Amino acid sequence: MALTNHKALVKETEVFVKKETTFGALAFPAATDAVRVTAVPTAPQPGSFTDSEELVNSRSKPGRARDQTPAANIDLKLYSRPSGAAGTAPQEDVLMECALGKKTVNAGVSVVYEPAIALPSFSLCWKEGHTWFFAAGCKVGSLAFDFAAKGYVNLGFGGMAQKVLFAGTSETVAASTTELIKLAAGGALLFMAGAYVQVGSEDNGGAGYLITAVDVGNDTISISPALSSAPAADVVVKGFLPTPSWSGTKVEARTGTVTLDGASLTIMSASGSLDNKLTQDDAELTSDHYVSDIEGDVRDAGGKLSCRFRREFAGFFSRARNQVQGAIVLQAGASAGSQVKWELPQAEMNTPDLSGDSVWRDIAVELVGLPTSAMEDEIKVTYL
Repeated sequence: MALTNHKALVKETEVFVKKETTFGALAFPAATDAVRVTAVPTAPQPGSFTDSEELVNSRSKPGRARDQTPAANIDLKLYSRPSGAAGTAPQEDVLMECALGKKTVNAGVSVVYEPAIALPSFSLCWKEGHTWFFAAGCKVGSLAFDFAAKGYVNLGFGGMAQKVLFAGTSETVAASTTELIKLAAGGALLFMAGAYVQVGSEDNGGAGYLITAVDVGNDTISISPALSSAPAADVVVKGFLPTPSWSGTKVEARTGTVTLDGASLTIMSASGSLDNKLTQDDAELTSDHYVSDIEGDVRDAGGKLSCRFRREFAGFFSRARNQVQGAIVLQAGASAGSQVKWELPQAEMNTPDLSGDSVWRDIAVELVGLPTSAMEDEIKVTYL
């Protein structure tokens, strides 16, 4: 039966994150690599083009060249979901490790993420209605952590991806083989080499079939490995990802606390931030025409506290002026295995801002995480 014209729905979104062994080599996910998100991921990768400068006796544009493809910009939003078992990694495990660089598992106690010079890469794959996306060579550029008096603890990850591939939904026509799939008119435009598909009910035992080539002129795609038998006409061919198996439990924001040098602060909201200052190497010519590398610069770790302007908080002005360092700890969660802690062990304050409404006065202060002489220790995230 021919496919009808389906529209993508937000509720159909399914997302997977898997750490890569080699930068840019897509790591196909397992069911347990699924993460629940609060918004559809975005990773736009618009092409770059250069107009021809040839002189012609015309006011018409003489053509343009396609340039090497710039990195995609990633945006991913989710709730923090600790595992529920102390010493077992949370749902956002790979993202945290790729944001900071170093992961330490203390069996039965905690999982700790700390800064490292090298940043691992990951693959981000997601289903968006009728189309599946596969982003490889992803690196975390920014991390946001926040909570207030309502809802859950929020996480936001931004970054770059070397390449973003896709596989849509079409149907076969007659004369397909086990490796060359003939699609309905225009069907090949819906697929890219490097993405994964299933053909009818065949999904290669949950591993999907890799698209090795796309022929738009003949509306065919080549796949590997071969199917067990050639598909008949009118068989649905579509992108493939495993059926997700989600883990972890959301952390309610009302459990959030903040301490400064061990003393509790009464706050309205708190946030932590990390910026790895990613930069892409788009100068080297590569055989696949994507950027050759994505690397981080000097990181910025920090945060922000928003509070009612209590008497004792006037001291924040003095702390900022005199660059007084203190240990800031943002923590949320009520039981072992379900807690997350964000630490800036040597935090300084910027000059606070005062504001308010017709009744209350508020104070907001930005935090800057600095390292000790040992370096690579200005921030730490712990699940316990």
